[in-house]
Amino acid sequence: MSFARGSGSDTDAGSGYALSAGILLAWLMMILRVVVMVAVVHRALLPSLWIPLAAMAVVNAAFAAWYYRLGLASKRKQSEQSEQDIPVKNPFSLSSAIKFGALFAVVLLVVKIAQQEAPASGVYFVAALAGSVDVSAITLSMALGESDVKDAASASVAIVIAALSNTAVKGAAAIALGAGQLRRAIAIATGSIVAAGVASILLG
Repeated sequence: MSFARGSGSDTDAGSGYALSAGILLAWLMMILRVVVMVAVVHRALLPSLWIPLAAMAVVNAAFAAWYYRLGLASKRKQSEQSEQDIPVKNPFSLSSAIKFGALFAVVLLVVKIAQQEAPASGVYFVAALAGSVDVSAITLSMALGESDVKDAASASVAIVIAALSNTAVKGAAAIALGAGQLRRAIAIATGSIVAAGVASILLG
């Protein structure tokens, strides 16, 4: 999120593209982390997981590479003087950290309540809710069989839903905190990644 906040101080499109590429690379690590956790804990889930996660990862990586190249091309057009004049601000804002911590605590509470109250049919809702905060806990829960999910296919869908929810929430946060070209770039990338994941689930 510090990348998104930092975009407010950059007026050129090149910086927006470069920051967007950095954000997308962080999201790509989230997808790879899910794959590694499932491979270690419950490898049998991978056959039903790899297509939607691969689709999301490919789209994510493609946009990251594209934005990186656009950022480099834009920077080459700038003079040395204009590059030196780009203001640099502290990405660690105390007020933003406090607000995020409060929101995180509220979402964690809601997730806990949903996990206690939702029946087996509500596992996808719980996955989406938990994934909005972090994908690790719900991924491990599904992989270890510590939920009401009875089959591997449903567990895999729940994990993908969590990853989609995490991507959508992070995208919305980047758009809200960012500015200029970063907002447009992240909005397009987020929509494309989510669409790829949803399509893979529906067609799978």
